[in-house]
Amino acid sequence: MSAELVAAWATAIGVLVAAVGVVVAYWQLSNLNATLKMNTLAVVLQIETEMNARKQAVDEVASNIQIECAKSHRNQATINALQGKLDGFLENWLNSVDRLAFCILKGFLSERDWKVEYRDYLNTLVSDHREKFNVDSPYTNIKDLHHRWMRV
Repeated sequence: MSAELVAAWATAIGVLVAAVGVVVAYWQLSNLNATLKMNTLAVVLQIETEMNARKQAVDEVASNIQIECAKSHRNQATINALQGKLDGFLENWLNSVDRLAFCILKGFLSERDWKVEYRDYLNTLVSDHREKFNVDSPYTNIKDLHHRWMRV
């Protein structure tokens, strides 16, 4: 066997090994992409669950305040305590929505995909709680995303 033949076989084997390596790398990257999509979806579902739970807590306390106000003796201490609780729950809810808005604004979640679902949600949230979205509001991500979506 000549040296040229050995070199040709070595080159052919090298090309074959490289091709197999490319196929394996492509397959692993495809699986990684699918895993990333699933992880992103899991994060979104977790944020949505958190937002809904926090909104439910706000609604329950607001309902309790209405009940206390409707009572004839109106226990002001109870109403004040419930109002403090409501403020805390509202802050928690707004923080969770702000996190979702951050993820959308920074491109971690597709804006196009989530705009349809959350445009009205953000609009209602901002409209119902205007006092929370003034100039020095800590919820800048909600404000920015709301303004962006309302412009279009």
